[in-house]
Amino acid sequence: MKKLGIREPRAEFQTDMRREEDKGKRIAAQIVEKPEEAGACYREAVEVTRVTIIQNWRSVEAVAQALLDRKELSGDEVRQIIEEAEDVDIFSDGGEPEGECQRDGRA
Repeated sequence: MKKLGIREPRAEFQTDMRREEDKGKRIAAQIVEKPEEAGACYREAVEVTRVTIIQNWRSVEAVAQALLDRKELSGDEVRQIIEEAEDVDIFSDGGEPEGECQRDGRA
């Protein structure tokens, strides 16, 4: 049987993750008050993202399924799908997420 020459996906994924982690740390270094806090800020951002995805997994799946079905969604359609999946108004508080990373005031 002929091999197809497909690379091991795990190795490629790990390389992509390292590259994204390096990029994330560079971005964090640009927005924190003290450059030495960049690593901790990056780790906090990753953890907040992980928790947010877990807490909103029904919405993630609902939007993914809608994209598979329709290929394209408007912002209003995404909002409606998320609100139906979570049965809440996700845009009601208008606040920013809280965390220990402090921005240095640059945009």
